[in-house]
Order: sequence, then structure tokens, then C-alpha cells
Amino acid sequence: MTSLISNERYLEMVSYAEDQELGAFWSYLKRDSPSFGERREAFFCILRRLLVEKKIKLVHMYTKIPMSGSYEEQVELFSELFPKNEEEMDNGVWFLMRECPGGAVWLHD
Repeated sequence: MTSLISNERYLEMVSYAEDQELGAFWSYLKRDSPSFGERREAFFCILRRLLVEKKIKLVHMYTKIPMSGSYEEQVELFSELFPKNEEEMDNGVWFLMRECPGGAVWLHD
């Protein structure tokens, strides 16, 4: 993880956001990190961990077809397309727009 988010905080956020879209994490991070850059860094740490722990898989936003590539390649694609500032994020609406490469499907044992 990152020093921005403790393991306890991560687990709390996963509990809160389980079965929700990725935008739930973005909203939850606003409480922790006022700056866009810090929230962005924390979001990608969370995304990586969710993928490594096999809590989610990423699917293309509108087709729901699983994204290809390793989890690092998927995170890299998200990073490349991720908004550069708060205005482009549009209060988290970006996660629901075509510009967003995908969404989360939660995996349960």
C-alpha cells in the first residue's frame, strides 16, 4: 500500500465499497486526501491491491467483457486515461463515462 492509506483504512474502504463501482473508492478517498494527486495515487494503490488479491476483475465499461492483459497492464491503461485534474473527474462522473476504460466486477468465494 502507500503511506497515505493504512491496511486498516484499506480494509474499511473495501468493506464500504464492496459490490460498488470504482467511483465509490474515489468518493471515499476525498475524506482522506484533499489533493487530487494524493487521491489519484491512493486510488491506484487500492486498484492494484484489489486486483492482486483477486477481489475484483476489470471489465470494459459498456460491453462487460473482461479486460485483457496483466493486472499491471490494466492499471497502466487506467492510469493513462485517468483524468488529470478535478475538473476532468467531474465529481466522479468520469467512472461512468465512455472515457473510463472499465469497471469492477467483484469476485466472491
